Amino acid sequence: MLDRTACNSSAKLLANIALTICFLTSSANSLAEKLKGQPGTMKIDTAGITYFALERHTLTSIAKRFTTTPNNWEALGKLNQVRNDRAIPIGSGISIPADLLPEEASQARVLAIAGNVKEVNAKGIESSLAVGSIVYEGSQISTDKNSFVTFGLPDDSRISVPSNSQVNLTKLRMTQYVKSPRTQIKLVQGKVESKVTPLSQNKGRFEVSSPLAIAGVRGTHFRVGVNENGVANEVLEGGVAVGNKDKPQALVLPAGQGNIVSKAGVGKAIALLPAPILVDAYQLQERPTLQFSVQATNQAVSYHAQISKDAERVKWRDTPKPFRIDDHDVVTKVIKLRGGCRCQDPGAMPPCFNCTEPITDDELLEIGVIDETDYYYLGGNPDESEKAP
Repeated sequence: MLDRTACNSSAKLLANIALTICFLTSSANSLAEKLKGQPGTMKIDTAGITYFALERHTLTSIAKRFTTTPNNWEALGKLNQVRNDRAIPIGSGISIPADLLPEEASQARVLAIAGNVKEVNAKGIESSLAVGSIVYEGSQISTDKNSFVTFGLPDDSRISVPSNSQVNLTKLRMTQYVKSPRTQIKLVQGKVESKVTPLSQNKGRFEVSSPLAIAGVRGTHFRVGVNENGVANEVLEGGVAVGNKDKPQALVLPAGQGNIVSKAGVGKAIALLPAPILVDAYQLQERPTLQFSVQATNQAVSYHAQISKDAERVKWRDTPKPFRIDDHDVVTKVIKLRGGCRCQDPGAMPPCFNCTEPITDDELLEIGVIDETDYYYLGGNPDESEKAP
């Protein structure tokens, strides 16, 4: 009787061991059956990499090799449905997401530049930039009046810094293997305009921070500006999550909206005013003085203009200060400067359309509309407008 009981107990024990071994084997096989490949090779896609294990590889050894952090074996195990750190069957595929991959240095290249633009690199060395110049993480970029620079990133994103602005390239990196961008820009002064390649597919990140606000995007076209009142965010395409240090993603702004972040907090979203209508559409300007005909926009009190030398708007400049077109401000000052209207049309909107002698850059300089002679804003091509307070 005792022998039979002992035999039954032994049989049950062996059965349990067999079930356990079978369970562990099936757990490993479930992974092996899903992903199989040449041992020691990898497959790269936008989401991350898949590594096909060699003999005696464990989750710890794989995590150490590809993420530099052995403790990431737990995250890999959960993702790949492997319950413990043990030898992986040869040729089994282990998926490693882009977020766990280490970062490597990236760079930005100058696509277009005008005026006086300076770089102070991470070592504190100051230099002037030119088309084709390469800048790296840690660089401080500053533009003087009537100056601008446009940078291109490896993923074809663009960063444009207009006049009287300063930005710090606090992070220019990409993940290994996948080349997923990791970009952080700090706006210290003025404005920065970013046109970001959609990042949803390559798991990239792009962030613009300022003293009061943070703007994070996944692929969009937006502007950020700093002034004494706070930080202004404008979204032209896509969507931007904006907030402050306490609430980094307090609000998501869709295209056509903007907001103000101040010391009082994150302002509500408001609709951006449309650009004024260009009466004669866009025309090639071949005269020394640029002239445009525009219709004023309701609720707008002043305008900024952006003038580009190319259709892709890589080589563009903006007005150094807002100008007015709805109260004849520019024309009135020029008429006063001239001592009378030469075209006998004192009520004309700028530019003075009927005038045989249009407003010159020297006149604009004298009345304070522009700062240097390579700017001509006679009503301009307003690209953005400001609401009345």
